[in-house]
Amino acid sequence: MKTLFLIKQNHSLYPPIGGASLRNWQNINVMLKFGDVGVFFVVNDVEQNIEVPPRLALWNVQHVFERKLSLTEKLGQIGQQFKSLLTRGHPFTNTSSICSPKMIEELERTLETFKPDIVIFSQIFLGSYLPILQKYPCKLILDAHNAETQLFRENIKIKPVDGLKAKLKTNIEIIKSEIIERELVRDTDQVWTCGDQDIITLQKLTPKPIKSFTIPNGVNTEYYKDLQDLLPNLPEGLRLCPWNLLFPAIFDYEPNFQAAHLLIDEIYPQLKKQYPECQLLLIGSKPTEYMLSMAKKDPSIIVSGRVPDMRPYFAAASTVIVPLLQGSGTRLKILEAFASGRPVVSTSKGCEGIEAIDGEHLLIGDTTEALVASVGKIWADRDLSEKISQSAFKLFEQRYSWEAVSINVGNALKDLNI
Repeated sequence: MKTLFLIKQNHSLYPPIGGASLRNWQNINVMLKFGDVGVFFVVNDVEQNIEVPPRLALWNVQHVFERKLSLTEKLGQIGQQFKSLLTRGHPFTNTSSICSPKMIEELERTLETFKPDIVIFSQIFLGSYLPILQKYPCKLILDAHNAETQLFRENIKIKPVDGLKAKLKTNIEIIKSEIIERELVRDTDQVWTCGDQDIITLQKLTPKPIKSFTIPNGVNTEYYKDLQDLLPNLPEGLRLCPWNLLFPAIFDYEPNFQAAHLLIDEIYPQLKKQYPECQLLLIGSKPTEYMLSMAKKDPSIIVSGRVPDMRPYFAAASTVIVPLLQGSGTRLKILEAFASGRPVVSTSKGCEGIEAIDGEHLLIGDTTEALVASVGKIWADRDLSEKISQSAFKLFEQRYSWEAVSINVGNALKDLNI
């Protein structure tokens, strides 16, 4: 069995950093148990060196170069976008990049030479390739990291746009997003989601029953073993402390930067009054200007930017916090914490999709005061911290390790009858 992944990211796939990379890397490794795997990787031209992942039968990197369009190209793009309202299109593609004739030609060449039995594409961002894929004798799987249209609407409710022009543009993008997401869930052979709630949300897009499977997010157990060995060589500026609070994320994703700002403005100041030596670790790429400015004012707030390896920060953390107020899917940052043996404090939204019980596998709070109190409980009670961490690790091994996820994937593949 041959599987081709179509993946678009703004950063390197390997080593995996952030939720999208971790899920893609998980699914690639799981599918390697069933046969050869190739990757058609579309990346914005933001990095000079893209590391080649190991064990792949095919690795094809396509850079998206944003360039200034001519007046004729701009008019053509406007016409195509208007047409897409009635036919096919969505807000994440345009004629000058992903759907350029050169990119389409390269994808067709890859399909003809690699001859995959299955094509898996992540999220709806590559949905414009669907008509091309349907020409080839392969099974199509949409790996829905999120229910994107619903997430889009949630973001607008929390952060409304101002001005008639901006509102019109946003509404058009929502319509286009819904068009392409509906076509994808309707016309692919299977839809994989991170949790059951996303299946319910996506089914509402079409009256046709969709063939859906829950493929939970998971992480590699071996990768997070022996974190204590990393402690002697911690990154510069990071010190060991019994009150290190970690929030790992990619901060250009709106739910993440909103959570980071909540930590800086409300949660962390209250914790610092009780624990003057504590540190707030905001670790991951694309930090906001506000995050960077607050880190300059307060040395106990560490904002790293992109890091090559997240494990030293999990090793140094006494607690991982996930104060998300919106989003969908499963938070891989929580699963990383479970695998690392670190206690977790989260909102209900933050741990949505994970079969974790409040007070047994983590502590849940949905207000600033509740989150502060939960972190305080863990910091004040070492026995509670260890009990929660151990229970969470057992849950991770049983449900969210790559070994456990492989069983779900195997059941989905049997249904394809390849």
